[in-house]
Amino acid sequence: MIHKKKVVEWSDDLITEVPFVLDRRLLIVKALVNENLCNFVFDTGAPGVFLNEKYFSNERDPFSIYNINFYGNKIRQQVLPIIDLNHIEQSLSTEIHGLIGFELFNRYEVLFNYTKKASSYVTPIV
Repeated sequence: MIHKKKVVEWSDDLITEVPFVLDRRLLIVKALVNENLCNFVFDTGAPGVFLNEKYFSNERDPFSIYNINFYGNKIRQQVLPIIDLNHIEQSLSTEIHGLIGFELFNRYEVLFNYTKKASSYVTPIV
């Protein structure tokens, strides 16, 4: 069933460690898209998840359904925006399958450890 409004299923973990790679000052993280491991730019300015048209464009079915799993935080059965990220990907040394934006980390306090190349997503205790 397709949700009319995107709903994030949040992980129950209080703290989640997410490794990253720095590529030209951009944080590259991994996420599963329909069970395939993909590279995403961690983008604090993006409102949600965006997919790179180079890898996800489907002219026969522009309304393809996607499942995203970002370290236990999930978006299921959604049509996601597909955009041209060629200008970003060309300047990097890795394939970029999309952007991970605010929608998948807005409930957390996010801490970055550049020495360990890991970020911690901490659920605030209310």
